[in-house]
Amino acid sequence: MNATSPGALMGLAVAAIAVLVLLVTWRKMNAFLALFIAALLVGLGAGMAPLAVLKTFQEGLGATMGGIAAVIALGFFVMWSLPKADEPLATIAPRWVQALSSAWAPPCRSRIKSTGMPATSSVL
Repeated sequence: MNATSPGALMGLAVAAIAVLVLLVTWRKMNAFLALFIAALLVGLGAGMAPLAVLKTFQEGLGATMGGIAAVIALGFFVMWSLPKADEPLATIAPRWVQALSSAWAPPCRSRIKSTGMPATSSVL
């Protein structure tokens, strides 16, 4: 199938969205895998070569992930530092200090032991 007219491409895009929604909701498929299948169907339906479809998908995913990597990392640190229901707010700052120090330099065991934090190089 080779959709070259704008109407055919719009129909192909609508069909791909429908396939994506059905795969995720009805078949309970992983969303990333369903997105990959829908993108593959659109690329092949538009007349692209299979390797060109894969290369385009790789470039698009790489550009998107590269652009939002900092947002994902910041969100991870914020969620990781939020206190649990039974945890006092005063424990957040030491965890941030520990996370930053272990990420940028090996922890100094004597300094960590004096603060009462565990003397491991693992943050999580």
